[in-house]
Amino acid sequence: MPSFRANRLVLFSAFLIAAAILPARAQAAAAEPPADLSKLVSAVERLVQVLEQDVKDRAEGRETERLQVLVAVLNIRYRKTETLESEIHDIDTQEESVRSSLLQLKTQLETIDEPEETAGESNAPQSRAMRKLFQSQVKDLEEQLVRLEDRKVQTQNDLAAARKRLAQLESSLEEWIDKQTSRKP
Repeated sequence: MPSFRANRLVLFSAFLIAAAILPARAQAAAAEPPADLSKLVSAVERLVQVLEQDVKDRAEGRETERLQVLVAVLNIRYRKTETLESEIHDIDTQEESVRSSLLQLKTQLETIDEPEETAGESNAPQSRAMRKLFQSQVKDLEEQLVRLEDRKVQTQNDLAAARKRLAQLESSLEEWIDKQTSRKP
């Protein structure tokens, strides 16, 4: 599509050609009224108005497209923060479950140790095997809890960074809106 300057150049050229032709025509037919000239001038003025409006509409269209992209990015960022918040909630639930299981295993481990002291050596091999199994499970759950806590810290850091980017984007949008509203009369 031609630019506004190209349109103006074409329009100016057309006006110069018309200006050159009209005097020659006027000399040839002196009896013709100047109504043709006034029609030509009004047509040229109307064409200039249409071209100016077209340029203005294109600029507004580009601004609208930029706004649509900005809103789409905002939506993506909001969904990202919601996802991270949900992930933190899931981690909290998992941590609670692991802590509960850990508490139960530790309680069972204590109950295994108590009868062993009173029963003597008759159940000792079984008790040692059970204790070893429970100790292994306790260790696994403690390691799982550490991994969950690490994952939670990382997710919280990611959430803080996402919220910061979102705040910056919202600020940019507010500035753009302020700029747009201050431009319009």
